[in-house]
Amino acid sequence: MSTAWLEEVWRPRLSEAGIAEFAAEVAEGQHCPRIVQLVAELDDGAGPVVVGLAIALAPEKGPQELRVLYVASRARGRGVGSALMDAVLAHMDLTRPVSLGVAAFNEDARRFYRRFGFREVRGLESEFAGVIPEVTMTRRAAVAR
Repeated sequence: MSTAWLEEVWRPRLSEAGIAEFAAEVAEGQHCPRIVQLVAELDDGAGPVVVGLAIALAPEKGPQELRVLYVASRARGRGVGSALMDAVLAHMDLTRPVSLGVAAFNEDARRFYRRFGFREVRGLESEFAGVIPEVTMTRRAAVAR
Protein backbone atom coordinates (compact mmCIF):
# COMPACT_ATOMS: atom_id res chain seq x y z
CA MET A 1 0.00 0.00 0.00
CA SER A 2 1.68 3.15 -1.18
CA THR A 3 1.56 6.70 0.16
CA ALA A 4 0.12 7.73 -3.22
CA TRP A 5 -2.79 5.29 -2.75
CA LEU A 6 -3.42 6.57 0.76
CA GLU A 7 -3.50 10.13 -0.54
CA GLU A 8 -5.82 9.23 -3.43
CA VAL A 9 -8.31 7.42 -1.20
CA TRP A 10 -8.20 9.61 1.89
CA ARG A 11 -7.81 13.10 0.35
CA PRO A 12 -11.60 13.65 0.26
CA ARG A 13 -11.83 12.58 3.92
CA LEU A 14 -8.70 13.94 5.63
CA SER A 15 -6.61 17.09 5.70
CA GLU A 16 -2.96 17.12 4.57
CA ALA A 17 -1.93 16.71 8.21
CA GLY A 18 -4.44 13.90 8.67
CA ILE A 19 -3.13 12.03 5.63
CA ALA A 20 0.46 12.42 6.84
CA GLU A 21 -0.50 11.16 10.31
CA PHE A 22 -2.40 8.21 8.83
CA ALA A 23 0.51 7.32 6.51
CA ALA A 24 2.89 7.43 9.50
CA GLU A 25 0.59 5.14 11.52
CA VAL A 26 0.42 2.68 8.61
CA ALA A 27 4.20 2.70 8.22
CA GLU A 28 4.73 2.21 11.97
CA GLY A 29 2.15 -0.57 12.09
CA GLN A 30 4.01 -2.59 9.48
CA HIS A 31 6.63 -3.36 12.14
CA CYS A 32 4.31 -3.95 15.09
CA PRO A 33 2.94 -7.48 15.57
CA ARG A 34 -0.08 -6.26 17.55
CA ILE A 35 -1.33 -4.21 14.60
CA VAL A 36 -3.09 -6.12 11.83
CA GLN A 37 -2.97 -4.45 8.41
CA LEU A 38 -4.67 -6.11 5.48
CA VAL A 39 -5.29 -4.98 1.92
CA ALA A 40 -7.71 -6.37 -0.63
CA GLU A 41 -6.88 -6.36 -4.32
CA LEU A 42 -9.02 -7.05 -7.37
CA ASP A 43 -7.75 -7.68 -10.86
CA ASP A 44 -10.18 -6.56 -13.53
CA GLY A 45 -7.75 -7.44 -16.32
CA ALA A 46 -5.34 -4.51 -16.03
CA GLY A 47 -3.44 -5.94 -13.08
CA PRO A 48 -4.22 -5.96 -9.36
CA VAL A 49 -5.57 -2.79 -7.81
CA VAL A 50 -5.95 -2.14 -4.07
CA VAL A 51 -9.68 -1.81 -3.36
CA GLY A 52 -9.83 -2.34 0.39
CA LEU A 53 -7.98 -1.83 3.62
CA ALA A 54 -8.44 -3.06 7.19
CA ILE A 55 -6.41 -2.02 10.21
CA ALA A 56 -6.98 -3.48 13.66
CA LEU A 57 -5.33 -3.49 17.06
CA ALA A 58 -4.96 -7.02 18.37
CA PRO A 59 -2.80 -6.92 21.50
CA GLU A 60 -2.26 -10.04 23.58
CA LYS A 61 -4.06 -8.31 26.47
CA GLY A 62 -6.31 -5.30 26.66
CA PRO A 63 -8.85 -3.89 24.23
CA GLN A 64 -9.04 -5.13 20.66
CA GLU A 65 -10.26 -2.66 18.09
CA LEU A 66 -11.06 -2.49 14.40
CA ARG A 67 -9.65 0.93 13.49
CA VAL A 68 -10.29 1.03 9.72
CA LEU A 69 -12.33 -1.00 7.27
CA TYR A 70 -12.50 0.67 3.87
CA VAL A 71 -13.78 -0.70 0.58
CA ALA A 72 -13.63 1.36 -2.63
CA SER A 73 -17.05 2.06 -4.09
CA ARG A 74 -16.22 0.12 -7.28
CA ALA A 75 -15.59 -3.01 -5.18
CA ARG A 76 -18.64 -2.86 -2.92
CA GLY A 77 -21.08 -5.72 -3.23
CA ARG A 78 -18.33 -8.09 -4.37
CA GLY A 79 -17.50 -9.66 -0.99
CA VAL A 80 -14.42 -7.53 -0.34
CA GLY A 81 -15.66 -6.12 2.98
CA SER A 82 -16.73 -9.54 4.21
CA ALA A 83 -13.38 -11.05 3.22
CA LEU A 84 -11.51 -8.29 5.05
CA MET A 85 -13.71 -8.66 8.15
CA ASP A 86 -13.27 -12.45 8.19
CA ALA A 87 -9.51 -12.00 7.90
CA VAL A 88 -9.41 -9.38 10.68
CA LEU A 89 -11.47 -11.56 13.02
CA ALA A 90 -9.14 -14.49 12.30
CA HIS A 91 -6.34 -12.40 13.86
CA MET A 92 -8.36 -11.54 16.97
CA ASP A 93 -8.77 -13.42 20.23
CA LEU A 94 -12.51 -13.97 19.96
CA THR A 95 -12.74 -14.93 23.64
CA ARG A 96 -12.35 -11.15 24.20
CA PRO A 97 -14.57 -8.36 22.89
CA VAL A 98 -13.71 -6.39 19.75
CA SER A 99 -14.88 -2.79 19.35
CA LEU A 100 -15.05 -0.25 16.56
CA GLY A 101 -16.30 3.25 15.90
CA VAL A 102 -18.57 4.01 12.96
CA ALA A 103 -20.13 7.24 11.71
CA ALA A 104 -23.56 7.48 13.31
CA PHE A 105 -25.16 8.38 9.96
CA ASN A 106 -23.59 5.44 8.06
CA GLU A 107 -26.43 2.97 8.38
CA ASP A 108 -25.02 0.70 5.63
CA ALA A 109 -21.79 0.25 7.60
CA ARG A 110 -23.67 -0.30 10.86
CA ARG A 111 -25.81 -2.97 9.18
CA PHE A 112 -22.65 -4.60 7.76
CA TYR A 113 -21.02 -4.73 11.22
CA ARG A 114 -24.21 -6.16 12.77
CA ARG A 115 -23.95 -9.11 10.35
CA PHE A 116 -20.62 -9.92 12.02
CA GLY A 117 -22.05 -9.80 15.53
CA PHE A 118 -21.29 -6.16 16.44
CA ARG A 119 -23.92 -4.24 18.40
CA GLU A 120 -24.25 -0.56 19.21
CA VAL A 121 -23.21 0.37 22.74
CA ARG A 122 -25.58 2.98 24.12
CA GLY A 123 -23.97 5.83 25.99
CA LEU A 124 -20.63 5.63 24.14
CA GLU A 125 -21.48 8.03 21.33
CA SER A 126 -18.71 10.49 20.54
CA GLU A 127 -17.33 12.68 17.77
CA PHE A 128 -14.46 11.53 15.57
CA ALA A 129 -11.97 14.38 15.16
CA GLY A 130 -14.46 16.60 16.98
CA VAL A 131 -16.67 16.67 13.90
CA ILE A 132 -18.20 13.34 12.82
CA PRO A 133 -20.81 11.83 15.18
CA GLU A 134 -19.63 8.31 15.95
CA VAL A 135 -21.25 5.25 17.49
CA THR A 136 -19.23 2.57 19.28
CA MET A 137 -20.08 -1.00 18.35
CA THR A 138 -18.79 -4.08 20.16
CA ARG A 139 -18.66 -7.75 19.30
CA ARG A 140 -19.03 -9.70 22.51
CA ALA A 141 -16.52 -12.26 23.59
CA ALA A 142 -17.22 -15.81 22.53
CA VAL A 143 -17.44 -18.35 25.31
CA ALA A 144 -14.12 -20.16 25.70
CA ARG A 145 -14.48 -23.93 25.49
